[in-house]
Amino acid sequence: MPQAENKKWYAIYTRSRCEKKVYDQLVTIGIKAYLPLRYEIHKWSDRKKRIDVPVINSYCFVCIDYDADRTKIYQTYGFVAFVQHNRQPVVIPQAEMDAMKQAVDSKLAIEVENHKLRNGKRVRVISGPMTGAVGIVENITDKNVKIVLTAVGITLSVKLTDDMFFEEVKDNDDDDF
Repeated sequence: MPQAENKKWYAIYTRSRCEKKVYDQLVTIGIKAYLPLRYEIHKWSDRKKRIDVPVINSYCFVCIDYDADRTKIYQTYGFVAFVQHNRQPVVIPQAEMDAMKQAVDSKLAIEVENHKLRNGKRVRVISGPMTGAVGIVENITDKNVKIVLTAVGITLSVKLTDDMFFEEVKDNDDDDF
């Protein structure tokens, strides 16, 4: 059995609207997987229903030893491909996965007024619900910030809070990953 230190997080593409099926299959075969979900209330003429929908369409995340477990992933119905860069699967740092989980799980509507963030700046969140996340500020307004998580290329849009603080990250300052 592979040792846990060989396991890393990867993002996978799924067929459209197959994220939950892929996730269920992966968990059934013993793969550690994460599918960020949020709920929406859908209304019909005769009822309302709470529906869990993926936060990121056509994405699921797996923690695997790539060499040992990739065949299981390829055999999963609904799997399309690993997210790749230069024909290599992109490893997602644990800190980015933790930050995404915190942001999704917190479900907080957060507010703040004065941060010294600028578009294009590479930042690390040092407090608040996304602590540890490193990304590039894509867009900032009075109360919202969009940060592109660098390893995955996914943009998370969050409302800022008074307890959320950032520090600028230099290109060679990733030694915590």
